[in-house]
Amino acid sequence: MRFAEKSIRTRIIACVIAAILLMGGCLIVTIRLNQRTLERIGGSYKTNAELTEFSTNLAETERAMETYVEYRTFESIDSYYHYQTLSETFLSQFQTKPSTDIVMQKEYIVQQITESFFTYSRNVVTARRANNMTDVDTWYGKSL
Repeated sequence: MRFAEKSIRTRIIACVIAAILLMGGCLIVTIRLNQRTLERIGGSYKTNAELTEFSTNLAETERAMETYVEYRTFESIDSYYHYQTLSETFLSQFQTKPSTDIVMQKEYIVQQITESFFTYSRNVVTARRANNMTDVDTWYGKSL
């Protein structure tokens, strides 16, 4: 017996069951897509929060370097090394737990830029200790 030859009641029940299965399948697909999207957004917020804290430490390192160049005080050089150490700690944390998202794997770029800043800022501090203002200006310009 073909489907068109079945009773109206059987055809209605079959259509209702097919509609329920179709809606259930759509619901499952929608839930999975939302779950993956939320996981990706949550991961990016976590990475952005870590990068914000890291950039704050870098800004404090730069501010301490500028204060040392201007005033040459013990507190400023102590602050410079303190924030540099904190920034290096953050940098090592980025390397030990990199992003799993391919698009967000920028830790290597952040590391290279930060290490070049540290190199130039160390040269600024060293030149300032030696009272070599020409080198201070040169290295300071490169550190920015």
